[in-house]
This record gives sequence, C-alpha cells and structure tokens, in this order.
Amino acid sequence: MTRCKVLISIAIGLLFAVGLTAAPDGVGRYDIFEASFESASQPANPYVEITADALIERPDGGVWKIPLFWAGGKSWKLRISPDTLGPWTFTVYSSDSSLQGLTGRFVCVESDKPGAIQVNKLRPHHFERQNGEPFWFMGDTAWGYFTDSPGDNHHRKQALHYAKTRASQGFNVIHSMMLSEQGVGNQNGLPFDDLKAEKINPKYWDEVDSRLAYANEQGLTVGMVIVWADKSNDEPFSWNAFPGAGARHRYARYAAARYSAYDV
Repeated sequence: MTRCKVLISIAIGLLFAVGLTAAPDGVGRYDIFEASFESASQPANPYVEITADALIERPDGGVWKIPLFWAGGKSWKLRISPDTLGPWTFTVYSSDSSLQGLTGRFVCVESDKPGAIQVNKLRPHHFERQNGEPFWFMGDTAWGYFTDSPGDNHHRKQALHYAKTRASQGFNVIHSMMLSEQGVGNQNGLPFDDLKAEKINPKYWDEVDSRLAYANEQGLTVGMVIVWADKSNDEPFSWNAFPGAGARHRYARYAAARYSAYDV
C-alpha cells in the first residue's frame, strides 16, 4: 500500500494564518497525513526552546490536540492518522510567532488499511484492528531494531531483513526499544548528542522513522518502548539519566508527536 503523504512548505517569515490544501485524492483512512512547516527563527536548542501544538477538528465534531515535533534546522512536522472519513482542519499554536496561527486541512477518504490494534470492544481480553477485524497477537522481541551493533554485524540491512523474515513467518508484532542500552546509536549517530543538555539528534530519529515505516509495510505492529526505566544511573540513556521531570516529559511528548500516527 502506498502511503499518501501531503507535504506542505511554509515560507520563512509567514506571520499570518494560511489555509493549506491536501492532495486531490485525499488521505487514506488509518494512513498518515504529514504537514511540514518552517519556523522563521532557529534558537540554539529548538527542541527545548520552542513548543508547538495543533488543535485538530475532526469530521465527527471531536477535537484532538497533537504536538508538532522538531525535525532539524527550522523544520517542524505534524503527523496525524485519521480514523474518520471527511474533512479535517487544524490550527497551530506555538511559542514561535512564525508558526503561531498557521492552519491546514485535508480530506480523509476510504482505504484498505485496517488501522492499528486496540482492545476488542466486545471481548476486552482480546485485540482487534481499528476497522473491527480480529487480531491475534503473535509477537517477537527485537530490542535493537532501531540501533546498530557493528560487533554483531547488525545494521540497517539486517534490521530490514529481520522484519521481512518475521512477517513471512506469521509474526504481526515486534517490541523494540527507542533508546537502546550501552549508548549505541544507528548509522545517523546517537539519539541525543548530549542528553544532559537535551540536544536531540533528529537524524537518528529519521532512521527510526524509516525502519518503523518498513516494519509497518510488512504488516508488523511495533511496540515502541520509549526508554529503559530499570537501569542504573550509569546507563547513558536510562530514565534516570534524563536531567529532571521536564526533560522526561519533553522526550515522551516528542515520541508521541513523532510516532503515534504509525501502527504502534
């Protein structure tokens, strides 16, 4: 299935709200809508210094509030997985004046995607897809799926081979760690260049995006464990290693903003 993405460029210095249009064929139900924005400024640490949320009006009258995430440089992104057919609109609220008030819209159309897994509405000890299809959970653990280990000959090619193989064997779920232990990264570096200073590395997360999308394409739901909680204080990327509650909250918010639209 082809992902229908709508990429929207916002000119630097645009200070007034703009109506944004989607591709003519719309966004498939349970697919991913992605909007890209560019801020006018680039502070020393946008991940910490800028906040941005989108208030999203659904076709059924409901409202979602989903944060944007910093994608590097002056780039900010919003990701949504629409679950209801019809027109969707959103408005950005941000501490950055060039993002504040920007608006967008798209139309959700029918697709053949079944959606992510959820608790079965009639049988709470079982799962189903968002479209109501029953889901038999058959999972495997792949903690290092998003990271590389040269000593073990584990890299992107091996990770994708693993996902494709597991899917061919009938697995439909893998559990993976977003921040691996022992301070390892992937081909794009470490997840944080400096965790104590909250200097996140967007390129590391670009590779996570790529591997996650591939797993989803194979029919694998990915259980995203955001961080190890039970490691000692000398573990580079443990929950205890974050410099306080604010840093933990920022990272959890970033994870939700970047990955909640995928099949996770």
